[in-house]
Amino acid sequence: MKGIFLVENSKLAELEIKHLLKPKIIKQEKNIIILETNKTKKIQRLAFTKKAYEIKNITNLETYKIEKITKNVTTKDIEATAKKLKKEHPESKVDLSHPKTIVGITKELQAIKVYEREKLISRRADKRPAGQKAGINPKLARLMINLLNPKDEIYDPFAGTGGILIEAGLMGLKTKGTEIDKKTADKALENLDFYNIKSNFENEDALKTSIKGEYIVTDPPYGRSTSNKTPIKVLIKKVIEKNSPKKLVLTMPKGTELELPKNAVILEREFIYVHKSLTRELLLISFED
Repeated sequence: MKGIFLVENSKLAELEIKHLLKPKIIKQEKNIIILETNKTKKIQRLAFTKKAYEIKNITNLETYKIEKITKNVTTKDIEATAKKLKKEHPESKVDLSHPKTIVGITKELQAIKVYEREKLISRRADKRPAGQKAGINPKLARLMINLLNPKDEIYDPFAGTGGILIEAGLMGLKTKGTEIDKKTADKALENLDFYNIKSNFENEDALKTSIKGEYIVTDPPYGRSTSNKTPIKVLIKKVIEKNSPKKLVLTMPKGTELELPKNAVILEREFIYVHKSLTRELLLISFED
Protein backbone atom coordinates (compact mmCIF):
# COMPACT_ATOMS: atom_id res chain seq x y z
CA MET A 1 0.00 0.00 0.00
CA LYS A 2 1.11 3.51 -0.82
CA GLY A 3 -0.46 6.02 1.51
CA ILE A 4 -0.68 9.53 2.93
CA PHE A 5 -0.59 9.76 6.74
CA LEU A 6 -1.77 12.90 8.54
CA VAL A 7 0.03 12.91 11.89
CA GLU A 8 0.44 14.89 15.10
CA ASN A 9 3.76 15.29 16.90
CA SER A 10 5.70 14.24 13.81
CA LYS A 11 8.64 12.77 15.76
CA LEU A 12 6.55 10.37 17.87
CA ALA A 13 4.31 9.55 14.89
CA GLU A 14 7.39 8.77 12.80
CA LEU A 15 8.76 6.44 15.48
CA GLU A 16 5.41 4.69 15.84
CA ILE A 17 5.06 4.20 12.09
CA LYS A 18 8.67 3.06 11.80
CA HIS A 19 8.34 0.24 14.34
CA LEU A 20 4.75 -0.80 13.62
CA LEU A 21 4.48 -0.53 9.83
CA LYS A 22 8.17 -0.90 8.87
CA PRO A 23 7.59 1.39 5.89
CA LYS A 24 9.55 2.87 3.05
CA ILE A 25 9.26 6.62 3.60
CA ILE A 26 8.73 8.41 0.29
CA LYS A 27 8.23 11.97 1.51
CA GLN A 28 7.87 13.70 4.86
CA GLU A 29 6.88 17.30 5.43
CA LYS A 30 5.57 18.79 8.69
CA ASN A 31 2.54 16.70 9.63
CA ILE A 32 2.33 14.67 6.40
CA ILE A 33 4.13 11.37 5.76
CA ILE A 34 3.85 9.60 2.40
CA LEU A 35 4.98 5.99 2.58
CA GLU A 36 4.71 2.44 1.33
CA THR A 37 3.97 -0.49 3.64
CA ASN A 38 2.65 -4.05 3.49
CA LYS A 39 1.52 -3.98 7.15
CA THR A 40 -1.89 -2.58 6.25
CA LYS A 41 -3.86 -4.37 8.98
CA LYS A 42 -1.81 -2.65 11.67
CA ILE A 43 -2.74 0.85 10.48
CA GLN A 44 -5.88 0.68 12.67
CA ARG A 45 -3.65 0.57 15.78
CA LEU A 46 -1.91 3.90 15.22
CA ALA A 47 -2.14 6.48 18.01
CA PHE A 48 -0.26 9.51 16.68
CA THR A 49 -1.72 9.31 13.17
CA LYS A 50 -4.97 11.23 12.83
CA LYS A 51 -5.97 9.93 9.41
CA ALA A 52 -4.55 7.63 6.73
CA TYR A 53 -5.39 7.54 3.02
CA GLU A 54 -4.51 4.95 0.40
CA ILE A 55 -3.27 6.25 -2.94
CA LYS A 56 -4.92 4.07 -5.56
CA ASN A 57 -7.21 4.14 -8.58
CA ILE A 58 -10.82 4.64 -7.54
CA THR A 59 -13.24 1.98 -8.78
CA ASN A 60 -16.93 1.35 -8.12
CA LEU A 61 -17.54 4.79 -6.65
CA GLU A 62 -21.11 5.07 -5.34
CA THR A 63 -21.60 7.75 -2.67
CA TYR A 64 -18.70 9.92 -1.61
CA LYS A 65 -17.50 13.16 -0.15
CA ILE A 66 -14.25 15.05 -0.65
CA GLU A 67 -12.11 16.37 2.19
CA LYS A 68 -8.86 18.29 2.44
CA ILE A 69 -5.75 16.46 3.59
CA THR A 70 -3.59 19.58 3.54
CA LYS A 71 -4.63 23.11 4.45
CA ASN A 72 -3.50 24.61 1.14
CA VAL A 73 -6.27 22.80 -0.76
CA THR A 74 -8.75 25.39 -2.07
CA THR A 75 -12.44 25.32 -2.96
CA LYS A 76 -11.41 25.33 -6.63
CA ASP A 77 -9.31 22.21 -6.03
CA ILE A 78 -12.31 20.45 -4.45
CA GLU A 79 -14.58 21.51 -7.32
CA ALA A 80 -12.07 20.27 -9.88
CA THR A 81 -11.81 16.91 -8.13
CA ALA A 82 -15.60 16.60 -7.94
CA LYS A 83 -15.87 17.34 -11.66
CA LYS A 84 -13.21 14.74 -12.45
CA LEU A 85 -14.88 12.09 -10.29
CA LYS A 86 -18.28 12.77 -11.86
CA LYS A 87 -16.79 12.34 -15.32
CA GLU A 88 -15.07 9.06 -14.38
CA HIS A 89 -18.02 7.75 -12.33
CA PRO A 90 -21.23 9.25 -13.78
CA GLU A 91 -23.51 7.16 -11.50
CA SER A 92 -21.78 8.34 -8.32
CA LYS A 93 -23.39 10.82 -5.93
CA VAL A 94 -22.09 13.21 -3.31
CA ASP A 95 -23.23 12.32 0.22
CA LEU A 96 -21.87 14.57 2.95
CA SER A 97 -23.55 12.67 5.80
CA HIS A 98 -22.97 8.94 5.20
CA PRO A 99 -20.69 8.44 2.20
CA LYS A 100 -19.36 4.96 1.40
CA THR A 101 -16.09 6.51 0.26
CA ILE A 102 -14.18 9.53 1.52
CA VAL A 103 -11.77 10.99 -1.01
CA GLY A 104 -8.92 13.00 0.46
CA ILE A 105 -6.92 15.42 -1.66
CA THR A 106 -3.72 17.43 -1.51
CA LYS A 107 -2.53 19.83 -4.19
CA GLU A 108 -0.94 16.92 -6.04
CA LEU A 109 -2.61 13.72 -4.85
CA GLN A 110 -5.97 12.02 -4.51
CA ALA A 111 -6.51 9.11 -2.11
CA ILE A 112 -9.13 7.01 -0.29
CA LYS A 113 -9.46 7.35 3.48
CA VAL A 114 -8.77 4.02 5.19
CA TYR A 115 -8.32 5.14 8.80
CA GLU A 116 -9.44 7.85 11.20
CA ARG A 117 -8.31 7.69 14.80
CA GLU A 118 -11.05 7.13 17.33
CA LYS A 119 -11.54 9.55 20.21
CA LEU A 120 -9.40 8.04 22.94
CA ILE A 121 -10.33 10.52 25.66
CA SER A 122 -13.23 8.33 26.85
CA ARG A 123 -10.69 5.77 28.07
CA ARG A 124 -8.58 8.27 30.01
CA ALA A 125 -7.80 7.10 33.56
CA ASP A 126 -10.32 9.42 35.21
CA LYS A 127 -13.10 8.48 32.77
CA ARG A 128 -12.94 4.68 33.03
CA PRO A 129 -15.63 2.90 35.12
CA ALA A 130 -13.16 2.48 37.99
CA GLY A 131 -11.68 5.93 37.61
CA GLN A 132 -8.46 7.28 39.02
CA LYS A 133 -6.90 10.73 38.68
CA ALA A 134 -3.42 9.51 37.84
CA GLY A 135 -2.85 7.05 35.04
CA ILE A 136 -1.28 6.64 31.64
CA ASN A 137 -2.95 8.41 28.73
CA PRO A 138 -4.49 5.88 26.28
CA LYS A 139 -2.72 7.53 23.35
CA LEU A 140 0.67 7.14 25.03
CA ALA A 141 -0.20 3.56 26.02
CA ARG A 142 -0.93 2.74 22.39
CA LEU A 143 2.28 4.39 21.24
CA MET A 144 4.29 2.31 23.70
CA ILE A 145 2.62 -0.92 22.56
CA ASN A 146 3.22 -0.03 18.92
CA LEU A 147 6.90 0.73 19.54
CA LEU A 148 7.19 -2.69 21.18
CA ASN A 149 5.31 -4.27 18.26
CA PRO A 150 4.93 -7.66 19.96
CA LYS A 151 4.06 -10.85 18.10
CA ASP A 152 0.77 -11.43 19.89
CA GLU A 153 1.12 -10.77 23.63
CA ILE A 154 2.27 -8.09 26.07
CA TYR A 155 3.03 -8.11 29.79
CA ASP A 156 2.67 -5.12 32.12
CA PRO A 157 4.23 -5.91 35.52
CA PHE A 158 3.02 -2.61 37.03
CA ALA A 159 -0.46 -2.53 35.52
CA GLY A 160 -2.12 0.02 37.81
CA THR A 161 -5.80 0.34 36.89
CA GLY A 162 -5.17 -1.39 33.56
CA GLY A 163 -4.51 1.42 31.08
CA ILE A 164 -1.91 -0.43 29.00
CA LEU A 165 -3.73 -3.78 29.23
CA ILE A 166 -6.96 -2.15 28.03
CA GLU A 167 -5.38 -0.62 24.93
CA ALA A 168 -3.45 -3.79 24.08
CA GLY A 169 -6.60 -5.88 24.49
CA LEU A 170 -8.60 -3.56 22.25
CA MET A 171 -5.85 -3.93 19.65
CA GLY A 172 -6.48 -7.67 19.65
CA LEU A 173 -3.37 -8.63 21.61
CA LYS A 174 -3.25 -11.13 24.46
CA THR A 175 -2.38 -9.50 27.76
CA LYS A 176 -0.77 -10.40 31.06
CA GLY A 177 -0.41 -8.10 34.03
CA THR A 178 0.26 -7.75 37.74
CA GLU A 179 -0.54 -5.05 40.28
CA ILE A 180 0.67 -5.25 43.87
CA ASP A 181 -1.90 -2.88 45.44
CA LYS A 182 -5.23 -4.62 46.17
CA LYS A 183 -7.50 -1.57 45.69
CA THR A 184 -5.77 -0.63 42.45
CA ALA A 185 -5.89 -4.24 41.21
CA ASP A 186 -9.63 -4.38 41.90
CA LYS A 187 -10.08 -1.25 39.78
CA ALA A 188 -8.06 -2.84 36.98
CA LEU A 189 -10.29 -5.93 37.04
CA GLU A 190 -13.41 -3.77 36.90
CA ASN A 191 -12.05 -1.80 33.95
CA LEU A 192 -10.93 -4.91 32.06
CA ASP A 193 -14.36 -6.45 32.56
CA PHE A 194 -16.09 -3.28 31.31
CA TYR A 195 -14.09 -3.35 28.07
CA ASN A 196 -14.61 -7.13 27.78
CA ILE A 197 -10.90 -7.86 27.86
CA LYS A 198 -9.81 -11.27 29.09
CA SER A 199 -6.39 -10.89 30.69
CA ASN A 200 -4.07 -13.12 32.68
CA PHE A 201 -4.06 -10.62 35.54
CA GLU A 202 -3.07 -11.04 39.18
CA ASN A 203 -3.08 -8.90 42.31
CA GLU A 204 0.52 -9.85 42.97
CA ASP A 205 4.06 -8.53 43.34
CA ALA A 206 5.67 -8.46 39.89
CA LEU A 207 8.90 -9.76 41.41
CA LYS A 208 7.21 -12.77 43.05
CA THR A 209 4.47 -13.77 40.58
CA SER A 210 4.72 -16.82 38.34
CA ILE A 211 3.65 -14.65 35.40
CA LYS A 212 6.42 -13.81 32.95
CA GLY A 213 6.60 -12.03 29.62
CA GLU A 214 8.98 -11.69 26.66
CA TYR A 215 7.48 -8.41 25.47
CA ILE A 216 7.08 -5.99 28.35
CA VAL A 217 5.47 -2.56 28.21
CA THR A 218 5.02 -0.64 31.44
CA ASP A 219 4.70 2.68 33.21
CA PRO A 220 6.35 1.85 36.56
CA PRO A 221 5.08 3.46 39.78
CA TYR A 222 6.44 6.84 40.82
CA GLY A 223 5.27 9.96 42.61
CA ARG A 224 3.67 10.66 45.97
CA SER A 225 0.42 8.82 45.16
CA THR A 226 2.02 5.41 44.62
CA SER A 227 2.12 2.83 47.40
CA ASN A 228 5.29 1.24 45.97
CA LYS A 229 8.27 3.31 47.11
CA THR A 230 10.94 1.03 45.59
CA PRO A 231 13.11 3.09 43.20
CA ILE A 232 12.37 2.57 39.49
CA LYS A 233 16.02 1.63 38.94
CA VAL A 234 15.65 -1.34 41.30
CA LEU A 235 12.21 -2.39 40.01
CA ILE A 236 13.23 -2.44 36.35
CA LYS A 237 16.52 -4.23 37.06
CA LYS A 238 14.69 -7.01 38.94
CA VAL A 239 11.91 -7.27 36.33
CA ILE A 240 14.55 -7.74 33.61
CA GLU A 241 16.39 -10.36 35.67
CA LYS A 242 13.19 -12.28 36.37
CA ASN A 243 11.69 -12.19 32.87
CA SER A 244 14.69 -12.15 30.47
CA PRO A 245 12.59 -10.17 27.96
CA LYS A 246 13.23 -9.78 24.25
CA LYS A 247 12.00 -6.18 24.26
CA LEU A 248 10.93 -3.64 26.85
CA VAL A 249 9.18 -0.30 26.49
CA LEU A 250 8.78 1.94 29.52
CA THR A 251 8.18 5.50 30.55
CA MET A 252 9.67 7.16 33.62
CA PRO A 253 10.38 10.68 34.85
CA LYS A 254 13.15 12.39 32.93
CA GLY A 255 16.50 11.97 34.66
CA THR A 256 15.69 8.57 36.21
CA GLU A 257 18.72 6.31 36.18
CA LEU A 258 18.56 2.68 35.06
CA GLU A 259 20.93 -0.21 35.61
CA LEU A 260 20.69 -2.31 32.45
CA PRO A 261 22.40 -5.63 31.69
CA LYS A 262 25.23 -5.81 29.15
CA ASN A 263 23.00 -7.30 26.46
CA ALA A 264 20.57 -4.37 26.59
CA VAL A 265 20.46 -2.02 23.58
CA ILE A 266 18.49 1.24 23.75
CA LEU A 267 16.84 1.51 20.34
CA GLU A 268 14.82 4.67 20.96
CA ARG A 269 14.78 7.42 23.58
CA GLU A 270 12.30 10.31 23.50
CA PHE A 271 11.12 12.92 26.00
CA ILE A 272 7.43 13.76 26.37
CA TYR A 273 6.38 16.93 28.19
CA VAL A 274 3.36 16.29 30.46
CA HIS A 275 3.27 19.40 32.67
CA LYS A 276 5.73 21.79 34.30
CA SER A 277 6.75 19.29 36.98
CA LEU A 278 6.83 16.15 34.80
CA THR A 279 8.56 15.27 31.56
CA ARG A 280 8.44 11.58 30.73
CA GLU A 281 11.37 9.68 29.26
CA LEU A 282 10.24 7.00 26.80
CA LEU A 283 12.59 4.09 26.13
CA LEU A 284 12.53 1.15 23.73
CA ILE A 285 15.09 -1.45 24.76
CA SER A 286 15.98 -4.72 23.08
CA PHE A 287 17.99 -7.55 24.59
CA GLU A 288 20.50 -9.46 22.48
CA ASP A 289 20.73 -13.25 22.81
